[in-house]
Formats: sequence, C-alpha cells, structure tokens
Amino acid sequence: ALYSDNHPDIANSLHNIGLAYADLGKYQEALKCHEQALEIRKALYSDNHPDIANSLHNIGFVHRFLGKYQEALKYTNQAFEIYQ
Repeated sequence: ALYSDNHPDIANSLHNIGLAYADLGKYQEALKCHEQALEIRKALYSDNHPDIANSLHNIGFVHRFLGKYQEALKYTNQAFEIYQ
C-alpha cells in the first residue's frame, strides 16, 4: 500500500466513493464509506476541523435518504457547530 491507513488521501477517497454510492442510491455502502472517512479524519485532526464537519454532513445527508431523519439532524447539527 502506498499510504498508511490513517492518511488524508485515504479519507478523501472514501469520501468520493461514498458520494458515488449515494448517487447510485446505494446508501448503506455510502454510509460505510463516510463513517470510515470520519474515523480517519478524527484520528488525524482536531475535533473542529472542516474535514470532520464535511464527513458529519455527508453522514447526515445519507441518513436523510435512508429516512432516518433524527440521525440526519444529529449529524447535520454536529457539522453546523463546527462550521460556525
């Protein structure tokens, strides 16, 4: 492998794969990718880093399409708190 498991490029790739899965309507797969990206980003950055907010936003976005609106709101609000 070119990178270690906790490399920003791995997180970015998982982010992009998650977006593609969401576009295909494969929301469970998208959620897994975004959750993996979040875990990597949490290991790399402080809690208020914009990349962590981006992952939280994406997880909320996917929960919305899964009909899990409370979960969507929870993650979206966490992202909003960081963005402020």
